[in-house]
Amino acid sequence: LDNGSFRIEVDVDAIVMVQGEWQQWQKGLRLIAAAGTADANFTAAIVCDVVASLDFKKFPPELKLEPKVQELGLNFVDFKVRGGPIVPGEFGDQLRKDLNDGIRQLVKASEPLVKDLANRVIEESLREGKGTISAAAIMKALPGAAATEKK
Repeated sequence: LDNGSFRIEVDVDAIVMVQGEWQQWQKGLRLIAAAGTADANFTAAIVCDVVASLDFKKFPPELKLEPKVQELGLNFVDFKVRGGPIVPGEFGDQLRKDLNDGIRQLVKASEPLVKDLANRVIEESLREGKGTISAAAIMKALPGAAATEKK
């Protein structure tokens, strides 16, 4: 991109363990309760623009990185309850389908919030000085640097 910036596009596939509990109470008495653990599969497509600059006030100069999430797409794929379905049969299948659809809508609706949160975390990290890379670290990361160090 222009102005010494570049774009990073990342696709993520994550499986997250989730635990949940549901209880039905009436007049202070618990009537029914269910708890379960599941593995939820999520995907994310992230587009991040990064402005790179050198800080010549230090020797050796530091590479300063300023990333910003431009686009973020989240997708809930599905979940699988550990230990098998809590509610078996046709009713359980419909319940899982409805739950999948509800979670998918919640995840899609949370995209702007997650994007803003990611950018706030990046800004805070930069304020704390975590957005620079020393010249020594860059040299170590270059191809062939390990071979040069050993000699």
